Amino acid sequence: MQKVFVTLILMLSITPMTFAELPKEDLREIEAIVQKSEARLREYIDLKFAAQEATINGRFAKIDERFEGIEKQLQMLMVFVIALIGLIAVTIGVPQIIIAFRERKTADWQKEIDALKQEVETLKQSRVLRS
Repeated sequence: MQKVFVTLILMLSITPMTFAELPKEDLREIEAIVQKSEARLREYIDLKFAAQEATINGRFAKIDERFEGIEKQLQMLMVFVIALIGLIAVTIGVPQIIIAFRERKTADWQKEIDALKQEVETLKQSRVLRS
């Protein structure tokens, strides 16, 4: 029982300390310490952000360079495809034009040959009739 009584007295003697208030000077010192700590923390965070931003910008620069290289390759490929299409069109188109021109000439010559045959036949018949 004495132990309980002594423990109770000790507990009651400690409790007034818990209700104690800090003087305003101590509060101001604590506030100044917290503000300094916040300022250092902000500086640290700003430095970390700047470092990360520099790293990210460097990576983006590398990616931009790659995209420019790929863009140049695509442009060259597009020029090559257009040239290939033009070559195919010329390869197919020019012979077709030549064939059409020859057929037209051949048709004209055939008409002349038919006209000459007709004339020869007419001359033969007129000769046969005269003889």
